[in-house]
Amino acid sequence: MKNIIHSLKNGVRTIESVPTSYTLWLTSFSSLIIIRIMVENWLSGFESRSSQFLFYEFTHTFFFFLLSFLVLWPVVSFFGKVTLSQTSTILLFGFIIILTPPLLDTWIANGAHLWSFYKFDSLAGLWQRYFTLFGDRPDIGITYGVRIEVILTTVLIGIYTFIKTDHLPRSVVAMISTYSILFILGTFPSWLTFLILGLQKNIFSITDIDIASLFLSPFTLLMRSNFELSSILNVKMSLIYAPLTLTLTAIYLWRYFPEKFFALYHNARIPQIIYHGGLFLVGIGLALALTQATLSYNLFNLIGIIDTLIAIGCAWLSSVITNDLFDQKIDILTNPTRPLQKQVFSQEEYKAVGMTFFMTSLIFSALVSFKIMLLLLIYQALAWVYSAWPLRLKKFPVIATFFAALACVIVLIAGFTLIAPEGTTEKLPASFIWFFLFILTVFLPFKDFKDIAGDKADNVYTIPVLFGEHTGKLIIGSGIFLSYMLSISIFHEPRLFLWALLFGSLSFWTLMISQSDRKQLLSYHKLPGWLLGIAFIYGLILTNIIFY
Repeated sequence: MKNIIHSLKNGVRTIESVPTSYTLWLTSFSSLIIIRIMVENWLSGFESRSSQFLFYEFTHTFFFFLLSFLVLWPVVSFFGKVTLSQTSTILLFGFIIILTPPLLDTWIANGAHLWSFYKFDSLAGLWQRYFTLFGDRPDIGITYGVRIEVILTTVLIGIYTFIKTDHLPRSVVAMISTYSILFILGTFPSWLTFLILGLQKNIFSITDIDIASLFLSPFTLLMRSNFELSSILNVKMSLIYAPLTLTLTAIYLWRYFPEKFFALYHNARIPQIIYHGGLFLVGIGLALALTQATLSYNLFNLIGIIDTLIAIGCAWLSSVITNDLFDQKIDILTNPTRPLQKQVFSQEEYKAVGMTFFMTSLIFSALVSFKIMLLLLIYQALAWVYSAWPLRLKKFPVIATFFAALACVIVLIAGFTLIAPEGTTEKLPASFIWFFLFILTVFLPFKDFKDIAGDKADNVYTIPVLFGEHTGKLIIGSGIFLSYMLSISIFHEPRLFLWALLFGSLSFWTLMISQSDRKQLLSYHKLPGWLLGIAFIYGLILTNIIFY
């Protein structure tokens, strides 16, 4: 027995010490998910399935198992008294077990098809199922293969905990915790239904029929209703799991890697994230005002908008990282607190984080609308040619800000097309689009004042570099003031005159008195927050005057 335990300990140490990195881990995990889906399709004879089904089957499977990993990760680390790095490696090897349920189900059922998804039941029913390994009907919901998977996972984590601690009671508690987590995940739609419908009816009266009605019935996501019946559960659970996994990831990053978390947080430029989200919501508002669109207020529409806002935020963060990677010569002089300059991330780590934001943006937006995904892909393409060699269009004044403005207009169009019944910009007047392009082209150069020294060193020809700091302020400030005044004629609303004059003058004055000293309230680094805040308030007033 001692020899067996000794051999197991050596095997565990070997696995824990294998070389890995964030990129290698994520690639390996994604590969396991792809292989799992391949196994399922192989066992079904590679029957013809739509691209919509395959996409949502992948996202549902990916986010479900990623959420499972994120929940089990600190639990196994705590009970096994091992580092998070060791736990992530050992769990990744353990996740090979996810390939077994389809194979076991096919073998047990002699080739017959078993429908594996979740177990739906009332609160009382779930209490009974917890103590009976998910209860009756192992041929549907939590199938034979899934139950064996749950048993093996529970036992293996118990063995691992015992190997690492030599403490049997601790191993037993680890097994109970693991089984409880897996049970909740296997019945997750039921718990979500209790939470959602519990506000409307007695939680003890909610049955499996209510749960099935919420998660299996056809639905309209914003203005999109062309979901296949076989994909509905995958769509709804993907929409919910996506922000949950991202939230847990952010919490773990904050809790276990605070330096990296706060480096990313401070580099995110929160006013810009709010600004991008505001453009998307303006697009939605224009669609509601200019078309016959209606927006019903329900859970999945709300989650769909949240997922899209996250996708837009991640697109912005990806563009920030791209810009940082190519702006290092500038940032050494003018932005020494950026993550690369402070060496919080290595080059490879920072590239991996940027790629993660890029892929997150595409996947989260595709969950809601493939058209929005394509628009955000265009956004990323514009960000790339703006920042990266050999084009690096940011070196050329006016052209640079036009491309940056075009990227922002893409976000506004995303909001409009998501809600417009036709799914196009047909009802969005061209004058609106050109107006937004113009004002953003003259508005956005204000961000260049904080980088004057670095831009000069890197031969980036911004307006402040070409004309000097004071004259540059006059040129850009005058353009900003003009954009406010033009809004009167674009929207054909004389009642805007005094407001446009007030906020245009306030923006001009704010820019003119801003300073390079970071410690000042109106420093160049804080200028985006001030100018975007003023524009936001004017936008609220404009909306109230025009549409109400």
